[in-house]
Amino acid sequence: MANDHKEKRFLLRLNQQLYDRLEADAATDNRSVNAYIVKLLEQAKPTPTFEGRQIIGKVIAGRELNPENGLVAVSGSTTATYSTTTVRSM
Repeated sequence: MANDHKEKRFLLRLNQQLYDRLEADAATDNRSVNAYIVKLLEQAKPTPTFEGRQIIGKVIAGRELNPENGLVAVSGSTTATYSTTTVRSM
């Protein structure tokens, strides 16, 4: 396989009605059922990124973080200032 990561195989039990819905949606998306389920899971559990940081319960856009020092742009006055804040990945 050309990918650098290994794929894990496991058995998944679905009732027939759910499988039929997934199969129809996969066909519409021009994918196999397996590829469609992987796509749905990746959308539901995205890889954490710089854009997905959370600060004191508030999600902020990456553009509000200074990439050089990791500080958050704080506005509210006529000029923007930077605040030292602990940033944790989600």
